Amino acid sequence: MSVHYQRFDNQEYRIRQLELGQFEVATWYSSPYPDEYARLPKIYLCEFCLKYMKTATILRRHVVRELLYRKKVLK
Repeated sequence: MSVHYQRFDNQEYRIRQLELGQFEVATWYSSPYPDEYARLPKIYLCEFCLKYMKTATILRRHVVRELLYRKKVLK
């Protein structure tokens, strides 16, 4: 009998939640993020460009710049 599913060591460090805009999403599976992000219980995604960040503070600063950039481009 062949094994179709193997548990990897890095699955112990999987992100449990994603925050995307006003939504918090619980994850079902692990994804290959860099170690510094994979060990976090929650990561924050920009709703405009889907860039991932470690903290909500970094996300807020990024979103402000993203909105300014979009405003400039749309003119």
